[in-house]
Amino acid sequence: MTEDEEPKATLSSSLGPLSLKYLEALSADSFKRQADQDESIWRSMPFFIAAAGVAVAIIGNVAGALPAPSWEVLSIVAYGAFTLSMLCFAWALWWLCVVLRPRDYEFPAKEKQVKTYARGLQTYYVEIGTSEGTTDSSVEAELREFMFEQYASAAETNLQHNAERFTARGQVLFFMLAGFVLERFSSELNR
Repeated sequence: MTEDEEPKATLSSSLGPLSLKYLEALSADSFKRQADQDESIWRSMPFFIAAAGVAVAIIGNVAGALPAPSWEVLSIVAYGAFTLSMLCFAWALWWLCVVLRPRDYEFPAKEKQVKTYARGLQTYYVEIGTSEGTTDSSVEAELREFMFEQYASAAETNLQHNAERFTARGQVLFFMLAGFVLERFSSELNR
């Protein structure tokens, strides 16, 4: 929810207070898990950046040690392995860019918005003539449903973003490892 958006009243809560309490807690926990997952992706980035630096250093060493180009099988295989390793590192770099691409994460309504929404609900229930006790329990039920929807929507959006990042992070790891293996193979052929 953006800061200038006004929360919309649903006034259709057919769930009981215990169900709403459970759903709100469940969706809040799911939202927290997704926020933690996003943090774990960023904590792994220094490893990948360091690995990219090592890859550049190894590429420089192996490129300098390649035999003179010729039509000999050993030379063709060495250059082929070196070229494939370069492609793997390039592909890993592309996936790293996918990991680092900014995404629009969603967050629940801010406290000020929730307070404004609660006051609007309270005004609504007073205007339709509900008793003070009923007004309070109705506002609480509506707020629980509202927060459940807020957390659930944010968790769902953030899950999608995190899934994309985890997939990309796995691809970075795979192609970096493949690049290192091919670099090692190419350097062994040069001995």
